This record gives sequence, C-alpha cells and structure tokens, in this order.
Amino acid sequence: MKKLKINDKHIFFALVSLFIGYIGLRYYIKPEWFDSEHIYHKVYNIKVAYKKSQKKTLQDIHIEFIHFGKNKSVDGQWKESTRTDIKTDGNWHYSILHLTFSDKTKLDILFDEYKTGYLFQSDNDNYKQFEKLSLRFPGIEQGDGRGFRSYLMMYQGDTIYQNNDNQYVVTSFQIKNPKTHKLQTYYDYGVAPKSNVFPPVYFLQDKKNSAKERQEFFDDYRPNDRVNFWNRGLYNSDSIFNNRLNIEAEWYESQLFYSERFENLPIYLKMTGDKFKTTITDTYVIDGQNNTKKGIRVQSRSKTYTEENKDQFVKEVLNQK
Repeated sequence: MKKLKINDKHIFFALVSLFIGYIGLRYYIKPEWFDSEHIYHKVYNIKVAYKKSQKKTLQDIHIEFIHFGKNKSVDGQWKESTRTDIKTDGNWHYSILHLTFSDKTKLDILFDEYKTGYLFQSDNDNYKQFEKLSLRFPGIEQGDGRGFRSYLMMYQGDTIYQNNDNQYVVTSFQIKNPKTHKLQTYYDYGVAPKSNVFPPVYFLQDKKNSAKERQEFFDDYRPNDRVNFWNRGLYNSDSIFNNRLNIEAEWYESQLFYSERFENLPIYLKMTGDKFKTTITDTYVIDGQNNTKKGIRVQSRSKTYTEENKDQFVKEVLNQK
C-alpha cells in the first residue's frame, strides 16, 4: 500500500481553508453558534450620517397638560371633544408642548419624566438655569428647584437647540420583524460602525429574555406615535444596553428611536427672548378605556398668560406644578 504523501503546501492550504471557513461561520453565516448569550438578526440598509445640530427660535408657546383619573364636570368653561392624538397607555400623566417657531414650522413635543429621554433634562446637582429662569417670575416658590420644569418658564424669542455640540452622528438601519417579515427602520444616536463589511453588523437580543419578550420589541414599533422609541434599559453591569447593534461603543443611549425627529436628541434652552406669552391647556380624559381609532373623549380648558397677568401664571401654574 502506498503511503499518502502530505507536503507542507497541502497542510498550508488546509489550514487556510479551515480559517476561512471559521471566519465565514463565525461572522457571516452562523455567528450565533459562537455566542451563547445573544440572538442575531440580519441588518439591512445601514447608513451612518453626520448632521449639524439644529436650533429654533420660539414664536408661540402652548403647553397642554394631559390628566387621567380626575374628571371635570362640563360647564361654561370646559369644552368636550374627541381626540385621536392622545394615548392612554398606563394612564400616565404627561405634557405636550405645541410649539411654533420663527421659521413658521411647528412641533409637538411630548414631555414625561418616565417615557421621554432628555427634553430639558434637569441637573440634580445644580440649578443655575432654574435660578436664572425664576428671575423672570417674581413670587415663584423656589424651594430646591425640583418641582419645576424649565419649559414652563420659556419666553417668546427663546432658543431651543439640540445637543451641546454642532454636530451629531446617527446610524439608521432596518431589521426584519420575525412575525410579519416586514422591514422596520430604527435610529441610533452617538454610535456608528467603522465598517459594515468586517466584522459585519448584526442586531442583538438577549437569549435570557423569552421569545415573547423579544417579539414585544418588534411589536412596539410605532414610528408615527408621540412616543417613538423603545426604552432598552440595562442588561448587565457594564452598562451595555439590550436590543443593540453588535458594534463597540462606550455608551448606548437607553432609547432606540423609530423615526428621526428634532426632539430625539437632548434639547437645551437658551434665554434669548424678552416677551412672555404662554397658553396653558388642562385636558382631562373622560374615559380612558375608550381608546379606539375613533378617539377618546376629553374635557379641556385653556387660558393665555401674558405680562399683564403674569402674577396669575405664577400662582395658578408655577406654584402648583
């Protein structure tokens, strides 16, 4: 019987083939075989954009407080209507900032300390901005500043702007809903892959979550809602967030957005205005269970405050919030 001759060249090509096969399986074909902690989803149409932060000058300010669990009787001051733009998820109270800017554009921003990200985020360590804003409203019960929101003390002519930097990075990508097989688009801020070729970019979900919990992420997709993001939350002590791209990043923001909007980024306020005029609307949901496509019934009352009745604004709004 002839002995099989294996020379160095054959060994080299065999090792190269094994290495290429490993790379193919590990990164492109079956990456989940080499990772016991995550589910891998293919990423489509990934794009990285570097954009200039926007700023806008306020022209008209209308702040609406949405209340649940407190019904007002209809009288001459309260108007009943049917609304389709109000959500009753969990009966949580929130505010809507209906803003008009000097460039004639309009924007509705939802503010809720539990479900929004960084809109006029307060600094718990110092209240320098609050102290400056409070000088606009004599008689305000200052306390330590915790009971107030900066947006209640805005003036016409004030400037709101995104971020503290002139530029930001946003990565958009699509992943396929496992149940509907439709592509869904997401926006991630502050993180960007150096390349989507090697290692390829995948979207990761934790295996420790059940299949039902993982599907809830996809089913929550509501790009046209006021709340247009998924709150990822922490999944380990290293502060890396659940439901994320498999790229290296020092920090992932907790929100993964469904659509790109002005208010997705942290918004800051610059006191450039000199005229006070704000309309406050209190809206009470009459039937929180009647959340159908036809809308829900509400009762609302509005009042406009200017320099002439600023003392009433301090008493009725600032000292009550």
